[in-house]
Amino acid sequence: MDWTAVIQDIIQGGIKIAVWIFAILVPLMIVLELIRDARLLDRIASAMRPVMKFLRLPGEATLPLTAGIFFGISYGSGLILAFIEDEHLSKKDLMLICIFFALCHGMIEDPLVFAAIGASWWIIVGVRLGLAILFMLVATRLPGRTREH
Repeated sequence: MDWTAVIQDIIQGGIKIAVWIFAILVPLMIVLELIRDARLLDRIASAMRPVMKFLRLPGEATLPLTAGIFFGISYGSGLILAFIEDEHLSKKDLMLICIFFALCHGMIEDPLVFAAIGASWWIIVGVRLGLAILFMLVATRLPGRTREH
């Protein structure tokens, strides 16, 4: 076995994937920053209020949940931390948001990165979103899941 050829293939494959990720993430991050600066996230969050009601989450959960879905777990988590400091959400609501985040975060950049290496974008988005909603519906209906403030 020619290890030089194997290592060369690994390096070339890694560079190719890195270029694809860079080509997807840089423009996406620019667009996301423009959306954030234009305060479009607030409008998106307002439109999602019926979804929050369906998931049995308070309206205050809309902004951090929406941010996590579109911008990723780190930005959404930052908003959650801000909401914890301001005491806008109960501990149970925070736990439910974290459950959703664990399954469904960064719904733009993550699927695009995987699509760049051949995965189906629609399957990734559908499965992640479907599982997150299913887990939320189950978690909000478990005994002892009353709102606590």
